[in-house]
Amino acid sequence: MHLLAVERHNLDEAAPALDLAQTPADVVVLSFTDNDLALLALAHGRDADNLPSLRLANLAQLKHPYSIDLYLEKTCAQARFVLVRLLGGVDYWRYGVDELAALARRTGFALAFIPGDYREDPRMDAASTLPVSELRELWAYFQEGGPDNARALLQRIGTRLGR
Repeated sequence: MHLLAVERHNLDEAAPALDLAQTPADVVVLSFTDNDLALLALAHGRDADNLPSLRLANLAQLKHPYSIDLYLEKTCAQARFVLVRLLGGVDYWRYGVDELAALARRTGFALAFIPGDYREDPRMDAASTLPVSELRELWAYFQEGGPDNARALLQRIGTRLGR
């Protein structure tokens, strides 16, 4: 029998710590998908006066635990609504999910974790602070895609926040 040497590395340990230095906003959206972020930025830019303030960040920049801690403290803690579209499930961004869920419950902002694919994820539902029905509604905007749905998503969130 031959034994293979195996090294285990956690992506979080290998990633450099970054401070994204984003100022707070009413709404924060995090995603691994640049297309999601670009569509939301475009939709917000066209109707910024009628929508809540918005911050967008790619989750690929938030892999190191210290990066996550800084972003949560500086940006998410003052948000009123945080939406995370997560590819790969909860385990791919476990520390971020756990810390963000705890922060939402401590400070009271609305938190929505939605899948980045076409499979429902009960663990994301449990980490969120919104009812499952509302999570599915938000998720549907991404499933349908396009600039009109990006704008409708931001309007829906704005309505939830009383705009």
